[in-house]
Amino acid sequence: MGDEVEKSLVLIIEDDVEINSALSEVAKICNYEVIQAYNGQEAIDLITEKNITPVLVLCDMFMPVMSGMEFVKQNLIKNLDLNICLITANNDTSGIVEALRLGVTDYISKPFKMDVLIEKLKLMVDIGKRKNLIREQLNSNTVVNNSIKLNNLLKVKNSQK
Repeated sequence: MGDEVEKSLVLIIEDDVEINSALSEVAKICNYEVIQAYNGQEAIDLITEKNITPVLVLCDMFMPVMSGMEFVKQNLIKNLDLNICLITANNDTSGIVEALRLGVTDYISKPFKMDVLIEKLKLMVDIGKRKNLIREQLNSNTVVNNSIKLNNLLKVKNSQK
């Protein structure tokens, strides 16, 4: 029997090359497939051009070109419904609260403790798999799907006030 298990795809968006590489290595050790991006725009381009749906996006909050918060808003505008965990070195709770209101699943602070990072990765991948199942079920219902799109646009509009 072919019990080949499909690896979960993790997208890492981090402008610091060393941190991006370290996060990628940890994700690979956890047996996840990894795609790397170095800013939010590059990640959006990867997602749309390659038509990928990562089970988890680890996204730095502060990056050049497109910040993590702008990436979160683009995620909503494009109705990608990604499972996002923000990475921040800044303990600015207002930014984190805004991100959570916009639908970010969780966040993790730098510097990372390896055991906490691994546990967070496993938990977030599990949440992502569940969200993907729910998304597949909702996508078959046009009325619900249109309602979700409208709700996402309203969240972005309200965050700009």
